[in-house]
Amino acid sequence: MSAQRGRPLSDTPRLRRPWRVVSADLLVVSGAGLLIVFLTWSAWARYALPSDQISLVLATTAAACAAMGAVLAAVVHRMSTNRGAAWISAALTMYGVVVVPAITIGTTVDRGAPVVMAIRFVAPVIMITLLFIAVWSPPRRHAIRPLTISLAGLSVVVAAAVLALVAPGATELVTSNAGSWIGLACSLCLAGFALALVSVARGSAPLARVGIGMAVIGLGYAYKVSKHAPVNEVGLTYASVRLLGVLVMLVGLVQLARVTLQIAHEAHLEHQEELRLAKVGLARVEERDHELRNGIAGLAGMTHLLVDSNIDDSGSLCVTVSAELARLESMLANSAENTRSVYLTGSVISDLTALRKRAGMNIHCEVEDDLWTEGSRNALAQVLTNVLANCARHAPGSPVRVWAFRWRGRIRICVSDSGPGVPPGQEDLAFARGTRGEHSQGQGLGLHICRELLAADGATIELCSAVPTGATVVVELPLIARPRAHADVAAVASAG
Repeated sequence: MSAQRGRPLSDTPRLRRPWRVVSADLLVVSGAGLLIVFLTWSAWARYALPSDQISLVLATTAAACAAMGAVLAAVVHRMSTNRGAAWISAALTMYGVVVVPAITIGTTVDRGAPVVMAIRFVAPVIMITLLFIAVWSPPRRHAIRPLTISLAGLSVVVAAAVLALVAPGATELVTSNAGSWIGLACSLCLAGFALALVSVARGSAPLARVGIGMAVIGLGYAYKVSKHAPVNEVGLTYASVRLLGVLVMLVGLVQLARVTLQIAHEAHLEHQEELRLAKVGLARVEERDHELRNGIAGLAGMTHLLVDSNIDDSGSLCVTVSAELARLESMLANSAENTRSVYLTGSVISDLTALRKRAGMNIHCEVEDDLWTEGSRNALAQVLTNVLANCARHAPGSPVRVWAFRWRGRIRICVSDSGPGVPPGQEDLAFARGTRGEHSQGQGLGLHICRELLAADGATIELCSAVPTGATVVVELPLIARPRAHADVAAVASAG
């Protein structure tokens, strides 16, 4: 599954029963919340513990966890181009950098200071707006950057703080209304539950946990702004519930990041496989191009010979050229390797050596009779074409000798020249793909392709160095008895 820009919010594998997972999460979170309320409302916690110091530690932890969540959401967005994750990252950045410090600072400055109250009110409004946008996840033509969104939100907060300095009366008119704060808390709860419900509908449990965590924060905020809070401005209850909500969100984002990394890893493996297949396809194209070049080289110079009326065997030469062209056509159709039959090796050798001789190569051919084998006739033709092309390329002008005979129950075909040959001990290296001589202009594919073609028919090919110069290529093929149909024809001809 490869990542694509502009995917919806829940770009994760869908769960079959997300309601069961989310229901279990709600039960766990509800139990933890009730336990927090019971402990923080106890007389021991209210009077024996230093609530201000502990609340400050809890606030610092919540801000740090929110920052971690923002980073994870940004990573998810970058790895999967998830639009909703970008808005969630910006919302958590706003919460960890502005909202939590603005609420906590109320223990050290005048709680009615216009700047502080403006920041406390505007920053949650921006965060809630970003959360609702994350639920909706509108499409955009251009990439969405969480950092850009966060900076824009911080700019709005700064502008609100400046406005509070200029017009403190207007700020007090808004922030002194208890209904505004309660509406803010309810909106935060609504945004969290909306994110959870949409994520459940889309089958994404990690994103549903993020929504549940945000709803828990909203419930804690609603408790704080109510007039019935039994603790001070921050207090252990609100600070503990807030940290619980942030931790639930962080767990969901960690799971979402893990799933996203897994998807990215699978996409990477798929891309690697596609790249491997592309390389294999490219190698095959290079090999076919090499084979076609050698085949065409074998036909070079035939045109003027075919139109020369003084050639006695022009008819047989035309047949040979036509057969070679048919072989090259089958190679273009990728069918050469699939054609298997019983054939006479002598005819293949004679046709190819005749073409090379007509093209001007000093070549001598000796072939025993009745050398029958089974396999791909085109494969043997291509092997001999490559070998003779190497002789013409690396030993130009050198006499070439080709002879075929029986050898220990097999057919042995030898092609030798008087060229520079290969250094002793490096004969096997010549069959490696891409291996070529220091001054060679070839691609280093010929002998490598020959070995692969012959291996399919149970045949072998070797390279032997000669002293002082020259090289001999030895091809061995399976030897079979003359086919019955051909034996009957030979008997009838003999009797006649």
